[in-house]
Amino acid sequence: MADANRAPVHAWRTSRPTGEPWATPSVATVMSRPLVTIEASATVRRAREVMRGRSVHHLLLVDRGVIVAIVSDRDLDHAISPWADGPASTRRDDETLARPVYSCATYGMRTIQHNAPIEEAAAVLLEEGISALPVVGADGGIAGIVTARDLLRELLACHIDV
Repeated sequence: MADANRAPVHAWRTSRPTGEPWATPSVATVMSRPLVTIEASATVRRAREVMRGRSVHHLLLVDRGVIVAIVSDRDLDHAISPWADGPASTRRDDETLARPVYSCATYGMRTIQHNAPIEEAAAVLLEEGISALPVVGADGGIAGIVTARDLLRELLACHIDV
């Protein structure tokens, strides 16, 4: 029995010239780049500053030149005391900002291939309950990141066939 709360699924038709009228864009066409990274040993405070300064919601953590983990703004929100940096903060509250960012990151990241269709990325995000996927390029390295926002942006650029 179908879930009454779910909207029906419709095919996306891209407005980009692709040669095929019903072609689906690949993850590579919608992913965000360049990558925004931070050293895994950086503080939670520094990670928060980088996110705010670059207007991003996810950072890839680098250790010895290799991407090892991902951290989201929600991960940081859970790691930081709600009173930190505030007028009622205690030393213990402010110490949460001095923790290393690797302590609240996600290791064993789920990734997606650059040539995967955007529907696959959307399905993974929904199934896993996550909001971003690092994108593996043709060379096997991380080439970008695709987020739920990237997919929504693409949806707005497309026509929904009803």
